[in-house]
Amino acid sequence: MSYRLERDEPVGFGIRRVILEQVDGAIESLGTLDDDPAGAIHDARKRTKMIRAAARLVRDAIGDDYAAINATARDAARELAGARDASALAATFRDLHEQRRDSSDHAGMVAVASALDARGRAAEQAVAERLPHVERARTLLDQLRDRTTGLAFGDEGWDAIEPGLARTYRRGRRAMRAARTHPTGANFHEWRKRAKYTRHHLDLLAGAAPGLLVPLEDEFHRLTDALGDAHDLHVLAGQLTDGSLAAVASDRELRDVLATIERARRERELEAIGLGRLLYAEPTGRFTDRLGRYRAARAR
Repeated sequence: MSYRLERDEPVGFGIRRVILEQVDGAIESLGTLDDDPAGAIHDARKRTKMIRAAARLVRDAIGDDYAAINATARDAARELAGARDASALAATFRDLHEQRRDSSDHAGMVAVASALDARGRAAEQAVAERLPHVERARTLLDQLRDRTTGLAFGDEGWDAIEPGLARTYRRGRRAMRAARTHPTGANFHEWRKRAKYTRHHLDLLAGAAPGLLVPLEDEFHRLTDALGDAHDLHVLAGQLTDGSLAAVASDRELRDVLATIERARRERELEAIGLGRLLYAEPTGRFTDRLGRYRAARAR
């Protein structure tokens, strides 16, 4: 089944089902690590984020179990970190290189792209060979399955959903304002994390009004993509200035590449701000009331 609460499905049953499906999917992906390390790691880590988002949506209803589920899913993802991060940086830079292939800094871009691709492949291979880390991730996912199976809900219906939905959306609005006021890499990254939770929440709730909420979730996906690219470019700029990529090109070439990265990062940040002004235009209460009415109407 999909990452979505079905019509007439009790909230507790639906959340347990969604989390268990993601746990089993992550374990299945790790079983394909030898065939496709990058794909397996990416899928498993993506699923842990979806698990955390589902738990966050019903945080108030599940009480102390939230902290345990969130920490276990987070720790499982951390066991697989490194390879995915290196691959993501390489992919972001490769896209930038394709877009700016005719620019004057082409030689430097080629050198940096080659170095990042090599890092990504090495990191993937390293994780594939670090069997203790993979086994710890599997163990944590098994623990997560056991914890979820016995998950009890203090509330059902919209009362189980609304507080978590409101909290994440409100924090996203605040994070957007912080990024606009103080446009640091850390502030944009924080906004991305909050926006991604709301994006997953909309995915979970989209069955209430697919014609309205699926396009809205798509727009939040565009927002998180823009913020994700901006973050990757911020990290890449740091690697160019801290010397970790200094040996791959001349100083002049690296300066030119850095200027290209900084322009692209700012473009993506401005794109995110434009999207955010629209997506966070509603006050929190109005946003959650609207989604609550959709779900109530769908249940009739």
